[in-house]
Amino acid sequence: MQVLRRRDEVEKGFKMLGNGIVGILSESSNKWERRVPLTPSHCARLLHSGREKTGIARIIVKPSTKRIHHDSLYEDVGCHISDDLSECGLILGIKQPKLDMILPNRAYAFFSHTHKAQKENMPLLDKILAERVSLYDYELIVGDNGKRLLAFGKYAGRAGMIDFLRGLGQRMLYDSLILLKFWRFYHLHTFVYAKMLNCHQISGYLSLGYSTPFLSLGASYMYPSLAAAKAAVITVGEEIASQGLPSGICPVVFVFTGSGNGTGTSYNIQLFSVGAQEIFKLLPHVFVEPSSLPELFGKGRNVTSKRVFQVYGCIVTSRDMVSHKDPSKTFDKADYYAHPEHYNPIFHEKIAPYASVIVNCMYWERRFPRLLSTKQIQELNKKGCPLVGISDITCDIGGSIEFVNQTTSIDSPFFRYEPLTDSYHNDMDGNGIICSAVDVLPTEFAKEASQHFGDILSQFVGSLASTADFTKLPAHLTRACIVHGGTLTTLYEYIPRMRKSDTLDISDNHTNGHINNKKKYSVLVSLSGHLFDQFLINEALDIIEAAGGSFHLVKCQVGQSTDAMSYSELEVGADDGKVLDQIIDSLTSIANPTENHGTPSQQLNKISLKVGKLQETGMKKDSESDPKRKTSVLILGAGRVCQPACELLASIGTASSRQWYKTCLQNDSEEQMDVRVIVASLYLKDAEEIIQGIPNTTAVELDVTDHRALHQYISQVEIVISLLPASCHVAIANVCVEVLSLTQFSIVITSETLYLVKKYLEN
Repeated sequence: MQVLRRRDEVEKGFKMLGNGIVGILSESSNKWERRVPLTPSHCARLLHSGREKTGIARIIVKPSTKRIHHDSLYEDVGCHISDDLSECGLILGIKQPKLDMILPNRAYAFFSHTHKAQKENMPLLDKILAERVSLYDYELIVGDNGKRLLAFGKYAGRAGMIDFLRGLGQRMLYDSLILLKFWRFYHLHTFVYAKMLNCHQISGYLSLGYSTPFLSLGASYMYPSLAAAKAAVITVGEEIASQGLPSGICPVVFVFTGSGNGTGTSYNIQLFSVGAQEIFKLLPHVFVEPSSLPELFGKGRNVTSKRVFQVYGCIVTSRDMVSHKDPSKTFDKADYYAHPEHYNPIFHEKIAPYASVIVNCMYWERRFPRLLSTKQIQELNKKGCPLVGISDITCDIGGSIEFVNQTTSIDSPFFRYEPLTDSYHNDMDGNGIICSAVDVLPTEFAKEASQHFGDILSQFVGSLASTADFTKLPAHLTRACIVHGGTLTTLYEYIPRMRKSDTLDISDNHTNGHINNKKKYSVLVSLSGHLFDQFLINEALDIIEAAGGSFHLVKCQVGQSTDAMSYSELEVGADDGKVLDQIIDSLTSIANPTENHGTPSQQLNKISLKVGKLQETGMKKDSESDPKRKTSVLILGAGRVCQPACELLASIGTASSRQWYKTCLQNDSEEQMDVRVIVASLYLKDAEEIIQGIPNTTAVELDVTDHRALHQYISQVEIVISLLPASCHVAIANVCVEVLSLTQFSIVITSETLYLVKKYLEN
């Protein structure tokens, strides 16, 4: 009977597909999420035009008290308000819904973030598969020109820029050392400016800070509309034009990355720059070429003026970020995209030293040089560069700007990074750089963003609502269907294999502490071509697995038209270098077929292959190029002794700690060491509290009674310190002995380390 009942439910569910009844979810992913896929005006047009024309019979809206449009407005145009969406064949949302919102045998459309096998969203995909759901992802709906049709890019840029201007005003008021940073920087460029300031003047500025017109701005969400927010920015601009900015913080230079040109994902990301520049242009401004930036700080600058009545903007592209390693060759965009390993980063030398604010809006992949690394910003900070803050609208954590290692929220949009101590702080008062990386910026302008989104979605929502067979949909919708009836569609059959390949990483972000089971040898392989529609990605993965290798998906961009290419980055690994060579040779053979070369069919099936540098796990670097020996320490337990131990170990490598270390041990060794500390606790929250603000540390959740997990963590370090009760030591020591017998590394609980901790506590 249960089998028959289940069969009836399935048949009834499939009959729901294409029934013309649309449901609208209440958003649950974030407390700030107020956007809607369709506004009341869109619903009115779809309903009143008739089902014959639009394909929409009814619209049922799930009630919500925080949605930008009140339930009554939907009801007024003919929508039904109900918690029950079981009659709906198509259910729409913006962000991923909670798992219990997924009804069986329905079609859903929202931003799922599953097509790259994103680990955090795999439970959602599993639920969709189990419930025989059909899933359409807005991110994958792309026009014939390769550009995404449904996106919020400009609104992210607009909101991000306004929020940062507000933060800039706060930072200039709080930052009692900001003038010193500028003075040190100008001193490097002109003695004229340095001689104008005496110690008394500097001291006065340091104690006062700066009040600027930016202080009067509110956050984007505080305004009733985008127009009202723009009006506030215009008012700030008028005050700058009439009263000026203090010369001590000028010139204020905004550097924008990303031009707004691109396709697919990169197109949406670069729209961030278009939106941010739109807000910037409301201020009195002058745009300068990247090559002209030094002139703003040169000897010709009018340093006698007490006020400056404009801000400066500079748009940089890839040609301003890198230069060819061969001095005889000039920058070539096509060559750079194909062979980024032939180029050196120059942004930190040519652009960053002159930037007050970096507004990051560029698309970036790991195969390219970073825009700004942690080491580069530390060196710049020592020289006294005028950089006040980073507005990372891309929210690419640990990406093109390495030290932006965490997202922020609308109600707490900034953190402060202090380069000299490599530490992070949740305030704006102190040394360092303020950083913003809010991942839901468009919802701050929920009304306008929803209107823009619905204007496009309403053009084809009728097709989704009235069609049961996804293969009969227009091509741009068919290709956006990840799952149909509980089965992955052909284009996305690679996802389970990517999930299987996914390894656990030791993350520099302490909120994600995992261990990576890497093969001894690995190499980054970039594949581009008709990878998915011609099933070439499956052929490539077959080659890797058949040879005994492993792969980990680093990047995946699926082409969204018949002619569009797809792109994937795979980290390919093997324990034997010869096996890895064999894999690369085999991949090269499918990338460069020799039979019937040049025929149309061969051209269609051909893929492009680029292989990065070979990496060997545990490979020691030459002492001359890297004088510091890198050591990993695992501390088990997060009691009160743990924090000082963690602080001490993580500080090893600094000049002061090396001297203290030598004094304690009475050892004259000059060997330098960098120590990475992993704090493991039964409760992740306890470990995170311990490492708060301590560099080179990672927090992980670990139950030492889980032998497999304990073995996995211990196998990744050189030193284990147990601060757990004595009853746990035997089990821990046994695992250490097991690991020691399998590896060449020494894993010990050292009395010297405990002595250092004791000495540190006494002092």
